Parts: sequence; C-alpha cells; structure tokens
Amino acid sequence: MGSVDMLRAWLTGLWNIIAVPTSLTATGAVIQYLRPGLNVAIWIADFATVVIAINVLHVGIFGEIEFWAGGIKVCIMVILIQTCFIIDVGRDFSHYTKAR
Repeated sequence: MGSVDMLRAWLTGLWNIIAVPTSLTATGAVIQYLRPGLNVAIWIADFATVVIAINVLHVGIFGEIEFWAGGIKVCIMVILIQTCFIIDVGRDFSHYTKAR
C-alpha cells in the first residue's frame, strides 16, 4: 500500500469518526423536534443501529440497499422540485399568490 493510499484510508476513517456521529445527532434533533416527549438518545441509538447493521452486511446486500436508497432519494427530489414549481406558479389553493 502506497503512501497516498494510506493517507486516504486514514482520512476516510477520520471522516467517518466525525461525520457519522454528527449526522446521527442532527437526525435525532430533528426527530426530537417532531416528537418532543422522547429523549434524543433513543433516536440516535436507533439510527446508529440501522447504520451499523447496514455496514456489516455482505457487500452485495449493502450495494442493493444503497441502490434502492439512491432511487428513493432521486424520486423525493423530483417530487420536491415539482411541488416547489407548482407552488411557485400559484397552484397553492390555501391563499392567493399571484401578482395583481
């Protein structure tokens, strides 16, 4: 293993040590806002369990999960873009949005 590969491996490990707990904490905080009666540690533990379970699966299963998760993300983005466009052109029937 060359020096660049070793550096990349260390940086990837450090990134995972920093980014994954930060994402779990942010996700737990958002869900705690929606469900204020529960402790945020419950949500962090739940999502950490899911992340760890997915990462220890066989590479074929992991790839399949990542494939479907990516497809779901694309569908959500398309729906969000369409919704924003519909609201922007004035099809939100809750109030009048067009210029006079």
